[in-house]
Amino acid sequence: MPIGEMNPADAHQRLAGNDYQLIDVREPDEFADVHAEGAVNIPLSQFAERYHEIPQGPQTVLICRSGARSMQAAQFLAQNGYDETRLHNLTGGTNDWVAQDLPHLRPGSGE
Repeated sequence: MPIGEMNPADAHQRLAGNDYQLIDVREPDEFADVHAEGAVNIPLSQFAERYHEIPQGPQTVLICRSGARSMQAAQFLAQNGYDETRLHNLTGGTNDWVAQDLPHLRPGSGE
């Protein structure tokens, strides 16, 4: 079964529940520039060493800039014992999340 995809609006709605978590796999400087509110940063470059920090119970939505790196991360998790039916790639990534004006933070700009 392939990794599921989710658009930003659906992800935002589902993340309001307790059974969803949002993992941002962009690099720390990208995350510091802007990120979806509530996202936890585990960069793809550190993923092999840090993926165990991601709880396996909740539904996991993975986000990057546009959707490519997050799909790689989702596939990595599936190959390492995570239930792929509980993994979701956010299509359009942070670019679409921000463009749709969903809750996000820009720590460097004071937002």
